[in-house]
This record gives sequence, C-alpha cells and structure tokens, in this order.
Amino acid sequence: FALTGCGGISILNSQDPKDLYSDQFLQTIGGIKEKYRQGQTLEALQALQAMKLETLLPSERSLRLNLIGVIHFSRDEFDSAVQNFENALATSRLDHSLTAQIYLNLSSTYYRMGDLERAYSTLDQGDFMKLSGEEAKKYHLLNLKLSQELNRDEKVLPSLFHYLGQKKKLSELKSDT
Repeated sequence: FALTGCGGISILNSQDPKDLYSDQFLQTIGGIKEKYRQGQTLEALQALQAMKLETLLPSERSLRLNLIGVIHFSRDEFDSAVQNFENALATSRLDHSLTAQIYLNLSSTYYRMGDLERAYSTLDQGDFMKLSGEEAKKYHLLNLKLSQELNRDEKVLPSLFHYLGQKKKLSELKSDT
C-alpha cells in the first residue's frame, strides 16, 4: 500500500479565485509546481521560501505553506511538513478546496508518522466534497485504511462505498494496492 496523500492543489470553490490569488502569484506557483514535477525539489522549495510574505494575500500564504509542506512530506521530513500544514490552516479558510487539501495532507503525514488517531481525527475535519477527483480518491482510501486499522467499523462501509464510487474499472483497484 503506497499512500500518496500529498499532491497538487486545484482551486475549486464557490468564490472567484481572482479574489484569493493574484495572477502573478498563480503564474509563479505554476512554475514552482513544474520544477517540483520535474524532480527539482530543492529548487522548488527554495523558490517558495524566497517569496516575500508581506506581499502575499492570506490564501496565497496558505497555498505557499501547503506546498512547502508537500515538499517536506515527499522528503520524509514529517515534522516540518506538519508544521507547515498547521500554519497553512491559519489563513486558508476562504479557499475551501485548499483547506480540505491541507487537512488531507496533514492527515496523510500523521498516518506516515504512525499516529493513526491523530490522522483519523484530522482527516475527519476536512470536507471531501471540496476535493478534486484524484484527491477525493486519496481521501477515501486513507479514510478506509484508518477506519479499518482503528476498528471504526461504522466508518468502513461508507468509506468503501465512497472509494469504490470513484472507480470506473476493476483494474483501477489494483493500482491502489
């Protein structure tokens, strides 16, 4: 089982993203994400850390911190990842999709650290309805694993139902194991 809870961010909410993110910021973040996808992890991290915080809007600060957390997660630097995800939650409330993503990322980090109770309670705070398709799948798979491992029998069936509802072919189940 490979857990890949941390990942990209998609801005999906009822508020116009132009109110939460400047065009320049989105362009800069797009370039940083591309560096990360190309394996230039250190360069992406340095670019995020070099951003001037005083010029960023609250949601931009949260997105920046979330991406820093994702990079730390990918490097198995879980304490740093947790710190960045927790700090990101402080100003993410306007972007409901980002907030749900941060809770998923934080929960995934606790899971990887072996703190199942904390992972479970953190995941429960996120609204999976605000996540994109791929991230929603990750949410339901993690929820299923946690429910099973913590013997939360009342949550196993709903988690399985939501998780399987995302699948279109039987072969897709094999890719998640």
